[in-house]
Amino acid sequence: MGRHTIFVVIAFAGLLSRQPVLAQQVPDSGAMVRISFQSRPRIVGRVIGQVGDSLMLMFDEHGNKLGIRLRDIRRVELTRGRSSAIGEGFLIGAAIGVGLGVAIGVSSHGTGDLTRSDVIRFAALDLGLLGGVSGLIIGACTTGEDWFVAPRSAARRSAMLGLGLRVRF
Repeated sequence: MGRHTIFVVIAFAGLLSRQPVLAQQVPDSGAMVRISFQSRPRIVGRVIGQVGDSLMLMFDEHGNKLGIRLRDIRRVELTRGRSSAIGEGFLIGAAIGVGLGVAIGVSSHGTGDLTRSDVIRFAALDLGLLGGVSGLIIGACTTGEDWFVAPRSAARRSAMLGLGLRVRF
């Protein structure tokens, strides 16, 4: 007779189904969060705390509070703060400027003592710098929140490991 190995994996389905907030930790009091749901729009607010099975948020400047059942939450995101698009704006503006400069230079036949390649070089450099500075200014005016998904709870991760049992006969 050959040896047969049976792997039995017992999943803690009941335990896992009771874990709220997609296995994410409830953020600390005072944290700015963006909460996503299955069937309604996102909410942005500041965490007041957890009361029972609900997360309490202050969601506007008037101090209005809202309790959200943890089981209704699909995803919790935290903010790293506001950020601007200075670098992106500079790169995009410079690329557009260089492209326009090259197009202008290629379409020219040279002017005066300048050859076509001189015109390409100067137009690309000048318009690239102009575009870069323009993009930098626009990027500095464009700011937004930098969101990231809240980390998973250590309790949920350990529950997901489950229990493995190996039986030989």
